[in-house]
Amino acid sequence: MDIDGVEAEILYVGSGGASFATLEPKDRLEAIRALNSAALEWASVDPKRLLPVYILPIEDIGVAVKEVERVVAEHGKAVQLPLVPREVGAPPYWDLAYDPLWEVLSATGVPVSQHVGSSRYLTEDVLPEDPTPYKGIFQSLPPIFMAECIADWTVSGVLERWPDLRVVLVEAGIGWIPYFLERLDTMVDNHGWKTFSGHALKEKPSFYWHRNMAATFEQDRVGMRLLDLIGVENLMWATDYPHPDSTWPHSRAVLEAHFAGMPSEEVELIASGNATRLYHL
Repeated sequence: MDIDGVEAEILYVGSGGASFATLEPKDRLEAIRALNSAALEWASVDPKRLLPVYILPIEDIGVAVKEVERVVAEHGKAVQLPLVPREVGAPPYWDLAYDPLWEVLSATGVPVSQHVGSSRYLTEDVLPEDPTPYKGIFQSLPPIFMAECIADWTVSGVLERWPDLRVVLVEAGIGWIPYFLERLDTMVDNHGWKTFSGHALKEKPSFYWHRNMAATFEQDRVGMRLLDLIGVENLMWATDYPHPDSTWPHSRAVLEAHFAGMPSEEVELIASGNATRLYHL
């Protein structure tokens, strides 16, 4: 971090608990608590710079709420949920069973993170079948799966009911987001969503993106050309160290190329300001 000029970092551990998927439910809960405890101890070396994203056991919402309260008491700033809850035998996120979890996250200001590494379909179906030695098919698909994630949160009514809930999409780029938001908004009119009595939204889907959601990126020059459509306050640059996507140890040079000609206040927001605000740093 010192070499790369990074002051503080939000750090992902455990792929959202995907590695515990084969465990029995009771053992899975214990494994999640143990991993979070290890991350708390590790981060205590320098809690202002090392900020883990703790994983939650959504199969038991009561336990998940207690785990949020536990890590927040130890200065935890973020939690991670599975990308697709049905893959862990849990109901979709618009199910009212999650309301106690959304309530505690809204009250504490802790954002939800979603990472494609927790997708069982990607890791158990696509990855083993990928014929390329470098797993190029597997590595290219995160934006596709994050698109479903945006639809889940913005179209289902969850963010309408919980206006203070924040959701962060991780490591799937940003250049594709404006098109998908436009498609969602267009479908509201073309498919007559507002004519249904059970219509859950007062606003178009893009409204909830801009108010409630954010995304990270490492290198995305297309995204830099579409900032006005994505939203400058909805983006956070990420180093992704030590993964292959990482810009380490050349992050400063990468950022200079990406941010060339941009107003300094926008650069500050994307490089640090948005993360400082979202995670209460």
